[in-house]
Amino acid sequence: MAGRNPLVWIIEVNGLAMDARQVPLAIQMEAFRRGVIPYVPAFGPDGKAPPEESPVAGTANAAAPAAVRLLERSRKLKRQLVDFARSPRFSRQRDMAVSQSIGCTVTDGEFTNLLDHFILQRSLADGRTVVEIFAAEHPELTEADRQMLLGWREVVEGVFEIRERAGDAIVAVNLVDELTYRIRANAGPAVLARMRPGLFMTARIVPLGGDWMLSGAQTLFPASERAAMLRLAAERATRLAPASKVAAAGSRALCLL
Repeated sequence: MAGRNPLVWIIEVNGLAMDARQVPLAIQMEAFRRGVIPYVPAFGPDGKAPPEESPVAGTANAAAPAAVRLLERSRKLKRQLVDFARSPRFSRQRDMAVSQSIGCTVTDGEFTNLLDHFILQRSLADGRTVVEIFAAEHPELTEADRQMLLGWREVVEGVFEIRERAGDAIVAVNLVDELTYRIRANAGPAVLARMRPGLFMTARIVPLGGDWMLSGAQTLFPASERAAMLRLAAERATRLAPASKVAAAGSRALCLL
């Protein structure tokens, strides 16, 4: 009965009321972990059955655009990858990675991004990441699937200024590396509806074909926070840039301010 009550699924994400059944998988999992929703909608009531209709493709068929099919495939692979990473096999390494990063305090979206980092970027005892182990141990994957998964190791984490909507994607400039990215969401274009031009966003993105895809959780900031966002971008650029480039990066940020 609870699952059929539409009010059960209304959650607050970054100050906005949203239907938990329409948000990215990572946010669904975090909401379920906190006991806010009765189960993860993407997995179904039994915890493993996928929904009958894809949130990305809907009634997609062989004539669907290539980008839609790619997003749909990425959604399925990411769900399998997250399940793989959350298995008991990786529990010790996963818990250690989280505890080393946040101690006893978990802020909104932080756990999701730490899990995403653990899966895609953290080297385990044998030097491989979880995504590399997953790709190696699933021979049924096509070469295209394998290349997509391994491409996700190239995470871009930054402070983005959303410039425009481009169909079912957004175009945003990363204030950290000063590059422009066309970004999609594998949970469907509805996820991008709240990401309006003029807003700022902290996010993790990964390659998807010739575009990029949201990975982990995102936080939105109003245009009035521009000065704070530029300072945050300068701090991140300082941590990432070689010493010889730190002064130049800081100067650019100050000029923008």
